Amino acid sequence: MMPRPCPDLPGVAFVPVFVHFPGVVDHMQRLLILISLSVLLACGLGFLLLDRIEPLAEGAVPPEEVAPRSADRGAASRPAEGWRDFRGSEGGAAAEERARVFFPEGALENELVFRFPSSAARRRYLEAIAGLPGVSVGTIPGLNAVRVRFDELALGASLQERLPRGAEAGYNYLVLSPTLPPPIEEVAGGPYLAFGDMAGDWLGISEDNADWGRGVTLAVLDTAIHNHPVFGGRFIPEVNLFDGELAGSSYQGHGTAVASLVAEVAPAAEMISIPVLDGDGAGNSFHLAQGIVEAVNRGAQVIPLALGTFGESSVLRDAVDYARRHDVLLVASAGNEGVTGLPYPARYDGVVAVTAVDMRGRRAPFANVDSQVDLAAPGVGVRAAWGDNAFTEFSGTSASAPLTAGAAVVLRAREPRLSASEAAAVLRETANDVGAPGHDSQTGHGLLNIDRALSRNESGRYDLALADFYLVPAEEGDQPVQVTVQNRGTEAVADVRLEVIHDGREETFTLGSLEASEVGYVEIAISPERLRSPEGVEILARTFSPGITDRRPENDSKGARLSLVPVDDEE
Repeated sequence: MMPRPCPDLPGVAFVPVFVHFPGVVDHMQRLLILISLSVLLACGLGFLLLDRIEPLAEGAVPPEEVAPRSADRGAASRPAEGWRDFRGSEGGAAAEERARVFFPEGALENELVFRFPSSAARRRYLEAIAGLPGVSVGTIPGLNAVRVRFDELALGASLQERLPRGAEAGYNYLVLSPTLPPPIEEVAGGPYLAFGDMAGDWLGISEDNADWGRGVTLAVLDTAIHNHPVFGGRFIPEVNLFDGELAGSSYQGHGTAVASLVAEVAPAAEMISIPVLDGDGAGNSFHLAQGIVEAVNRGAQVIPLALGTFGESSVLRDAVDYARRHDVLLVASAGNEGVTGLPYPARYDGVVAVTAVDMRGRRAPFANVDSQVDLAAPGVGVRAAWGDNAFTEFSGTSASAPLTAGAAVVLRAREPRLSASEAAAVLRETANDVGAPGHDSQTGHGLLNIDRALSRNESGRYDLALADFYLVPAEEGDQPVQVTVQNRGTEAVADVRLEVIHDGREETFTLGSLEASEVGYVEIAISPERLRSPEGVEILARTFSPGITDRRPENDSKGARLSLVPVDDEE
């Protein structure tokens, strides 16, 4: 009888056996019986296994490579974006390659940050992972946040698997002080005019400001502050949150420079140093968040942040919200990358983002631009303290942010009832418009003006100003030029006029009434041929109002030479 296949087991044959015992079974018969019984046993086991194993679809991943599911959590624990379980034990180049693939640019490798729905959930988690080899932990109790670092990639998966329902995982991003821009004389589009020691005068600081800022506490979150003579021997307490983690030396003067610029504006303010960057100007978003919470808890009312990251961290966002809920004003650098877009924390709502200008009010070419820029302040060649007893000409938005923070300190000291958001609004409303009329992505609401902010409630101040000329980009035809006037006084002006001279023509315009801080403008047309000529177009303008005495006649008029410079297409 011919063999037939064993059901559902290809390649295994079922052989029916008929055994007859006439009395003595010879050796061959016994052997045949054993073989037949073995085949029958294999068929039986095969049927049992088939009840439990599903065939893999074409291209499927073998079970040992599939991330395990957690039946009791389902999708309640949200993994970090792009995060996968690192299973297996490969090492060397393969492990390093996995780290590069699964940790996004700017994220610190072998680190995760977890946010918990409650303090009880956070405590239970910490108890569950206590004593795990190769794992170190940091916490921010006020945010229910935990930072974990692990020696091996597989540990990251294990740590995430233990998260309770409602917990979230994220990355810990590198935070840097803004890159120092190149020497300003080497920057294209110059010359840019450095401030030197004139930044205070330019901002409207009076000579006698020794008591400015008294009664307000600010916290400098940066590198450590040196005991520099500029601080007059006063003691600046330092809160060391990160023993042994902030080494380095090449950038140690940055925090000292930032603190010295705040002190130039508000020398009587109480200052706390909370180092969150190492001596090379590097830190991380978790440490920065921890520093913000610590500063708030120690009573800081203003925090300058001359640092940033382009990695969005939910824990850093929580720290910013924590500061806002406690009525603390954060002032952050717009960054020195020369790109469109702001780093965090400057990009967050409620944070005052500050860009840099030179002494002529021109935006520095290295400063980032974005619609979220709030203000512009000195940031080109500003004299600042450095190291133990040196000084430097400090360029960058790292100079602009602390000067603006100092203005906020003075304002809150003068008017203690002002909330953080109200103080920020005052600084925006009393800024000197520059560039395009009104708010723009280059300089925000305009140039910081401390004198206007402090005197905004004084009556009888009349100050019309010729703010700026702005050449509006146009693809063809005459080029529009906007001539802007701003009422920088405290009283409305009913009859504002403007005289403009260009191309040998003089025109007079009536702008009508301008309220305090309001901006008005006229638009004139200039031929592109004239603008492309070697000499360009000279334009002069003057604003006035009959019957008023302007307290600052020197800013009533302005002149400029405008030109269109061809730009070669890149190959």
